[in-house]
Amino acid sequence: MSKKLFVIVLPLLFLGCKENAPPEPPPYVRSIELEALDASCTEVWLKITLTQAMTDSVVLTRNGQTLQTLRLTTADSILIDEGLLPNRSYLYKVYRLSGASVTDSSEAVQVTTMDTTSHNFTWQIDTLGDGGGSVLYDVAIINDTLAYAVGEIWKKDSNGNWINPPYNIAKWNGQQWELMRRLYDCRLYFPNCGPNYYLYTPIRSIFAFGPNDIWMAAGTAQHWDGVRWTEHAGILGVGDANKIWGVSSNNLYFVGNNGFIAHYDGASWRRIESGTTLPIMDVYGTRKDQSGDYEVLAVAEAYATPGGNKILSISDANVRELSTPELLSWDVWGIWFVPDRWYTVVGDGVWRAHIPEGHWTFDESLPRLFSTSIDGQGLNDIVVGGAFWLLAHWNGIHWRTYFPRTSGSFTSVALKGNTVIAVGGSGNRAIVARGTR
Repeated sequence: MSKKLFVIVLPLLFLGCKENAPPEPPPYVRSIELEALDASCTEVWLKITLTQAMTDSVVLTRNGQTLQTLRLTTADSILIDEGLLPNRSYLYKVYRLSGASVTDSSEAVQVTTMDTTSHNFTWQIDTLGDGGGSVLYDVAIINDTLAYAVGEIWKKDSNGNWINPPYNIAKWNGQQWELMRRLYDCRLYFPNCGPNYYLYTPIRSIFAFGPNDIWMAAGTAQHWDGVRWTEHAGILGVGDANKIWGVSSNNLYFVGNNGFIAHYDGASWRRIESGTTLPIMDVYGTRKDQSGDYEVLAVAEAYATPGGNKILSISDANVRELSTPELLSWDVWGIWFVPDRWYTVVGDGVWRAHIPEGHWTFDESLPRLFSTSIDGQGLNDIVVGGAFWLLAHWNGIHWRTYFPRTSGSFTSVALKGNTVIAVGGSGNRAIVARGTR
């Protein structure tokens, strides 16, 4: 496995030949510090801080061997050491040079890389519906014995007649899938919508904070509080959202077609101008370790239109389009990331980058199939679903796929603890693949 060293503030630098570490300098007040920020199975993130102006070079060592001599131009620099082994401890130290002489050094920092996670899932495949174009669009895992999938599920009665309206929710109770239905009150948007004001719509998205705190886009934004469902008219279009993500029920984003972004703060709804009319397919966010702020990113896509994709950064009511030249000719449908570490998008394959504005690289190790959804719970535990029953798990060093290629697609995949659920459609029936590790 090749070893590489990335410096975020500088161009890519490759490791030189290993040498013995420089001699220790005499003791005095340190002008250079080294901090271990994070580690994956094969990478370590390091931060070098210079407390005095830099006029010369620094030497970074690992386990007493020189990795690279660097000339740093900023007070703080982030370095990424790659090509490491899982579950191994490494000792780093950085030395400050004046010419060829060592003038200062940091304290040694020990870092242990993450261990890999298990690929060993036991799978159960269920089909829902009697035909009629049944399909599931999204899924939320609450715990080992409770999950919800949403979409459109057509069933026939005992006489062979289609039940109309169809079901749009499937609830996993730990033993089986229970079919349910949510209608919406069109009077919330249109006061004179007619006598049949409770209407049906397929449900495209669901997001859950817990068993008694669940949101769906079902004609309106609908919230379950453990006792009853409450409809939120919000803003026209929120009930057709493609995806939902939030920190809590007081900080929630809905995204959808025609560049739709809406935010709910627990009291009121606000439409956020996205700067695009493309359909926004996914939204995801998570807290940044250093600042404590949340990073929220969304992806917009015009399927099969070269250059018709965008990665959008959402901050409060502001949306900024990120520059992603490597992705311009590729479809992008989903996103998952660990802030300032790894960003992964799916669509025409799986792409990864250390920062959201690139450089994005294509993952050659997966089958060349369209991927529609991604979820993860660590840099060593990620799942991807897509066309022709593509379902793959990343354990920190490589992918494993589970099903032979066949007709049908997974439209959404979720991972929580040791449970994976992928939903979609095959033929004219909805499908659910539920895996337990």
